[in-house]
This record gives sequence, C-alpha cells and structure tokens, in this order.
Amino acid sequence: MNRKPIPVTGHSYQPGFTLVEMAIVLAIVGLLLGGLIPTLSAQMESQRINETRKQLDEIQQALMGFAIINGRLPCPALPMALFPMSLAKQMVLGKKTPPAT
Repeated sequence: MNRKPIPVTGHSYQPGFTLVEMAIVLAIVGLLLGGLIPTLSAQMESQRINETRKQLDEIQQALMGFAIINGRLPCPALPMALFPMSLAKQMVLGKKTPPAT
C-alpha cells in the first residue's frame, strides 16, 4: 500500500533525511568511534611493547652467543672514558691515532 504524503501548502514534499536526523546519526557514530580510539591505542602500545621485548630477547641471545664463542662480551673499539676529551675529539675527527695500550 503506497501512501503519498500530503503536500504542505506552498511546498512540495521531497523524500530524504532531515538535518536533525543526519546530526543524530553523526553524533552516534562519533560516540562509537570515540569509544574505540582508546582501545585501539592501548592495543597498539601493547604491540609495540611486545615487539621491543622480542628485539631485546634477540639481542640478549646474540650477546650470550658471542660471549660463549669468544669468552668475553663485545666492547667498544675505543673506550672514550680512558682518554681526555680533547684527544677523543681529535681521534673521532681523524687527526690523531689512539695510543697503544
């Protein structure tokens, strides 16, 4: 059964959504999305933490393997704490060679 709306005096009836209906729908969608954002950000942070833990475990295993094979842990090529700062800067710039130890 098709009912035709009664036209208002001087205006023609056009089917569609009113601005109020559109505003209500947008408000509901906004509330739903607003509730999802904290959940998604918490999941992303948890994923980053897990990835970092995995990387640290891999680094630890690599260091332990190095220590088992070589009998020592790797150390920096030039321990800067043993040299005065001016000498260390010159060595980094390539102007001096490190002293023999």
